[in-house]
Amino acid sequence: MLEIVSYDVLPANKCVCGLVTRMRTREGMKVAKAKGRLLGKKPKLTPRQEAHLIALHEAGEHTTSELAELFGVARSTVYRAVERDRARTTAAG
Repeated sequence: MLEIVSYDVLPANKCVCGLVTRMRTREGMKVAKAKGRLLGKKPKLTPRQEAHLIALHEAGEHTTSELAELFGVARSTVYRAVERDRARTTAAG
């Protein structure tokens, strides 16, 4: 009889552990945000590198794949940088 009860308790214990983990994570995120340290993943390109990438892209001398290889990033990073620049220029003027 005791074995049956222990199997019923395990899923409940797992659920409680998950709740405690989520609660601690949220508390840690609040503390980090209050300290100004909640950043997320660091960007692959610095603002200076991104500006250089955009200049090369606008010159039209390199393909997206070539730019990605030159800067050591994925093509999707190049596309996102170009899209961010377009959004900035559209919003500015």
